[in-house]
Amino acid sequence: MVHVHRILHIHIFCFSIIALVVAKVVKGQACQSLLQRGSHAQRLLTSPRLRIITVTGTPVAKRAIEMLKVVKPTMTDADSIVHICDPDCDSALNGSLGDIKEMPDTVFPGGKCTICLQTEKHIAEAQQNPQKWKVASNIECPSNEKAYECTGLIKAQMKFVWGLIHEVKVAMASQVQMPGWWMLKDDDTYVNANAVMEALSAYNPDDLVWAGTAGGDFGQEPPWPMHGGYGMIFSRGLAKKLATEYADMWKRTELHGIFNDQGFLYDVDIFYVIISIPNVTIVQDNYGVLNNTAHGEYCLSDLREGKPMQDRCGHAMPYAQ
Repeated sequence: MVHVHRILHIHIFCFSIIALVVAKVVKGQACQSLLQRGSHAQRLLTSPRLRIITVTGTPVAKRAIEMLKVVKPTMTDADSIVHICDPDCDSALNGSLGDIKEMPDTVFPGGKCTICLQTEKHIAEAQQNPQKWKVASNIECPSNEKAYECTGLIKAQMKFVWGLIHEVKVAMASQVQMPGWWMLKDDDTYVNANAVMEALSAYNPDDLVWAGTAGGDFGQEPPWPMHGGYGMIFSRGLAKKLATEYADMWKRTELHGIFNDQGFLYDVDIFYVIISIPNVTIVQDNYGVLNNTAHGEYCLSDLREGKPMQDRCGHAMPYAQ
């Protein structure tokens, strides 16, 4: 009997050891699973949310610096901002705008932006201000119009096109997850980034979504072109389309408008590209992108002059007050 009891004790002891080892293994696997889930949740929390692409130029960079100060507080660690500028802009500004990408002149045929003036407004401006409008040499215009070098405003329209295509392609080529949303805006456009993202939270960034403020009815039924002064936002799915399948169409449309002096403003040209893409959801309102952007230069000018901020600006720009 003693021998049997000893054998039973030994078996019980062995089973206890085995159970303890199994429990530790299971516990270790459970802990590892929890750590993995926590790591995944952390990645989700820190996944890039919004990439803001701001177009500026060396002569007007001061307002871009001023606007950056009031936009930054509305952004989270998941948001980022880049400025699209001219060649040598970064060195001229001593890095004061942070992340800057310089659009090369090679985006234009022959490496120079030129325009064949056809509109009465531009022809009159060129005659009145020859220092601003410089005649371009060795350029043949379709109807023998006079060719001029592009002004800063005209040249800037291509920065919106190049900026989004360039930044999206860089993001697609990297190992880092792409931001869910992309915004194009002028350097005098204010955006409350966090509020806009909350307003768009019902939309899936991998769907095709275009959000902004209607620029007017243009004598047609909605949807209408967006008002570039308030900025416009693209979902990740739509940004990819514009940077790949529709990139050439977008560039051709903008370059044709510039060279022929025909509706070259980027917010008008991109509309015709967007509506050619199937299944795009267009989110438009008349008070800034879901009421959280402002044509900032107008708003900030009131502050500089000591005037009270307009209600419209005050709602969108709480950090500027």
